[in-house]
Amino acid sequence: MVPSTVRAANQVIRYKTSYVDRIRTDSTPSNNGNPSLSSIRTRLADLAELTAFLPKLLEKLSIARGQIIVDQLRSAIDDGKGDAIVIVEAIDEAAGCEARIAAAILIDHVKGATEPPNDSATMLHAGWIDSHQNGHPPEAIRSLRTLLNQTLVQRGVHFVQWATDADDYSEAAETWSEGLGFEWAADLDYMTVDLNGSKIAPLANIPETLSFRPLQWEGGNLARPDQFASLVQQTYVDTLDCPALLKYRTAAETLRNYQQSAAFAPQLWFEILRKSDAIDRERGAASVGVLIMGLHGGEDEADAPPNGNPNAAVTELVYMGIVADVRGESFGSQVMQFALQTSHQFGADRMILAVDQQNHYARRLYEACGMRCMLNESVAVKKL
Repeated sequence: MVPSTVRAANQVIRYKTSYVDRIRTDSTPSNNGNPSLSSIRTRLADLAELTAFLPKLLEKLSIARGQIIVDQLRSAIDDGKGDAIVIVEAIDEAAGCEARIAAAILIDHVKGATEPPNDSATMLHAGWIDSHQNGHPPEAIRSLRTLLNQTLVQRGVHFVQWATDADDYSEAAETWSEGLGFEWAADLDYMTVDLNGSKIAPLANIPETLSFRPLQWEGGNLARPDQFASLVQQTYVDTLDCPALLKYRTAAETLRNYQQSAAFAPQLWFEILRKSDAIDRERGAASVGVLIMGLHGGEDEADAPPNGNPNAAVTELVYMGIVADVRGESFGSQVMQFALQTSHQFGADRMILAVDQQNHYARRLYEACGMRCMLNESVAVKKL
């Protein structure tokens, strides 16, 4: 990581010194195992201590990854959620002195979550702090894992995800991921398209056979959450979109996480029907899919009118899914066309999305719409 990112890491801590002084975390020193057999001790660290080791912890990461982590920390602090940042560190007490040798940093999404409840956390990074990495015993990672799991369970966290650079999955990274109990879930491509006209490639000869019905909300929550979760679950059948995640999260749990996202925009959640069925909805016609979009960068995003929001710089295609028994009818192309048109209506400059690298069908569709890859990530997950 270059000095500019290191400076940013220091700045995010110094910027909030007065706020950090008010933060108290439940940190109790903890020896894991018999002290006579090990000099490694783990403990919870205060947010104020980050300035002492964050640059060193991040120095081997790419510029982009380091900046992503710093931005996530800054966002949590700016939003008044500093107590959601969990820092676990390993101390080596050999030779009668204390040396900080490793640390893990997470953001707990349970803290400060509104309805519906959230039970997830995001691992920002974990690794060695000093330069003598090869000399540290593996028990340091195991001890961090024990304290980390205990802390997260006490906070109500049951699911953790960890995104890293896809081209930087080294032996050391694998050692940390597996040592902390994570399993690889997917390699993702983050794609984007310029919505300012010239770069969008319209899909020709696509019949308009679908209707997009906005979901009904009551007090900020879905009016029929079980019904919509069941529909989303149907779209997971034989999916090529991160299938490994299905053993970790149900549709209902995933939808709750979407609703806690900063990009959450309830007016952009749709149930998809055939037009012929939508005309006579009372016949009980089955829905054929779902479309969930989000908004980034706008003011009062949740209250944005459907006829446009000039402050919404970016729309996100969070999830689109078609039920298995009606796939192959070019529904995906129609969904993309609708998503692009909706993005224009909200005054967005760009639309972004993430796609599993193994989902070749979806990638071809997105590329046909002018989308291009801007970032790759490997995602690992664990369940507590």
